[in-house]
Amino acid sequence: MPPPPGDADVFMPVLAHAAKHRSEQQRERPGKTRACAPHRYKNSHARRSGGNSSVKCDGRLCHNPAHDLPNSAYVVRDLAHVWHPCTQMKDHEQLPLIPIRRGRGAWLEDYSGQRYLDAISSWWVNLFGHANARINAAVREQLEELEQVILAGFTHEPVIALSEALSALAPAGLTRCFYADNGSSAVEVAVKMSFHYWRNVGRTAKRRFITLSNSYHGETLGALAVGDVDLYKEIYRPLLMEVITVPSPDCFARAPGESWAEHSRRKFAHMEAALAQHAHEACAVIVEPLVQCAGGMRMYDPVYLTLLREACDRHQVHLIADEIAVGFGRTGTCSPASRPASAPTSCACPRD
Repeated sequence: MPPPPGDADVFMPVLAHAAKHRSEQQRERPGKTRACAPHRYKNSHARRSGGNSSVKCDGRLCHNPAHDLPNSAYVVRDLAHVWHPCTQMKDHEQLPLIPIRRGRGAWLEDYSGQRYLDAISSWWVNLFGHANARINAAVREQLEELEQVILAGFTHEPVIALSEALSALAPAGLTRCFYADNGSSAVEVAVKMSFHYWRNVGRTAKRRFITLSNSYHGETLGALAVGDVDLYKEIYRPLLMEVITVPSPDCFARAPGESWAEHSRRKFAHMEAALAQHAHEACAVIVEPLVQCAGGMRMYDPVYLTLLREACDRHQVHLIADEIAVGFGRTGTCSPASRPASAPTSCACPRD
């Protein structure tokens, strides 16, 4: 799939009601003027392409050919039945959905043939491109042999081989794989394993978790609790366990002339104090190694992870590395917490 001829072609969605839908509106509202869908979206097409956003039209009389292209029918059907994640659905009364027909490599294509650069790799999960021929062939081959079997009481060669390969890539000391189907679930598993470990060894007072400010670990209740982005967390706070929140080492906030390492070392004093005060009741510290993605792509120096590993060992607290968004090469190495000096107790990895 070749790249598009220009930025406007990449980023301008086609906004419209289908002609059939418009004609139904005419019959239902005879004599009443109603703006067609694209202009109820406040001319998002024009805004995105830098054009004039003051154009108006009458939904009964609009003959703009762009408004009859295939995307519009999918938008109408979607809004009638689909509830989108991380979305205020009312926004789609003004802002357009983009129906995608297919993908190839880093590019997505809608039903009218316009192409879009998938710059966020479809929510951070597509490292190797859409419709990757090698991956698709392996999936087809496996589907013909065995599509799924419960792992409780059963096993199979592919899961054994995958676990062996992941263990070889994992930070030192991590030799077992537990499979979950998404990032939030992986964090839930890591949190529960840490709590259960301390219960098994008789340290039943250890039931709290230490997390960084501005962190994000998912949207199921346990994962949401150990995060700190109010946009996701605030409304559900009454349902969540209480955690211990420590100021982030975010180097965007470093003092003038201060290096990343100096700032990260200085901010670690807050974590050291929290561990000293709460080690008796803390199961684990959970962090996103190096980059707080949902918190605004805020970054910190690797020295923070080295200091954290040593402090967690000293205070007998687990270290959970949430690498859902930062692992498998996204920060330059397969695992940003893979160095021996900063290897975590458990690691939540992406499912790419």
